Amino acid sequence: MLSFSTKSKEDFNVSHQNTGINLNVGSQLDDEFLNLMAEIPNPLKKIQGISELDSFVLSDKFFKAKTVADSSIDPNANMGSKSPVSFQSETSKPQMKYRSYYELWRREK
Repeated sequence: MLSFSTKSKEDFNVSHQNTGINLNVGSQLDDEFLNLMAEIPNPLKKIQGISELDSFVLSDKFFKAKTVADSSIDPNANMGSKSPVSFQSETSKPQMKYRSYYELWRREK
């Protein structure tokens, strides 16, 4: 059985009782930053490639797409074939971009 606990809109903890899997997402992000990101309209988040951060949803999108470019947040993705490397790269891009925005915000704060 999975259990979810939420600290803020973009921060959640997922635990699986039988396996002991514990996944923390966004636990180190500042609440002020999370509130700022929550104010950004979803269409703008989609353009920036950060509207979907769930790696399971991103994985499904990757495997259902005909080409890597069809599932990428990068409009210039010139990858044609799917591979373990392209899977890892494409499914982590939104989280890396979100984290980069956080680092820019934190350093300029």
